[in-house]
Amino acid sequence: MKDDFIRMWVRDKGLPIASSLPVMQTEVYFPHIDDPAILYIALMSREKYNMESFQVIENLPEFCSPQLLVQRFLSKAVGVAPREFVYKSVHFKVSQLKSLFNDAAFAQIVGKGSDEDIYNWSTSTPEITPVAEGAVRAERLYGFDKIGLCENLPADRKQRQGVYLSDL
Repeated sequence: MKDDFIRMWVRDKGLPIASSLPVMQTEVYFPHIDDPAILYIALMSREKYNMESFQVIENLPEFCSPQLLVQRFLSKAVGVAPREFVYKSVHFKVSQLKSLFNDAAFAQIVGKGSDEDIYNWSTSTPEITPVAEGAVRAERLYGFDKIGLCENLPADRKQRQGVYLSDL
């Protein structure tokens, strides 16, 4: 599927680290935003604007650190029991990694892009909170998000200005 604001595709052969697990990838384009940090801040502040789908969106500060965010989401019931997600996400800018690697290793790990690209890796947490009454715990095995400038996308996907969010 592809249009001016979203592109979705499936990798039948998965990733090099898990070739037997098919992966769906999505890129969403935001042509009127010119700074990846603006989109990242909006995504991490969902509790301020996305209450139509959720009964609860809360940060769990006792488990957080400057680079680690732990959140609990409880969806509203829509045809099925409410789903509860408790997940952790580690986020960083590419520029924060540069001092950890030599130039060759850094280029291999990060590839093309910008120092301002933001990565967010997320997964479900162990049972740190009880499941809400009447809800079912939903799990996110893993998630890899990247927020970057459209001008740094590969040529076959470089189609506009602005920012993109890639979700794997």
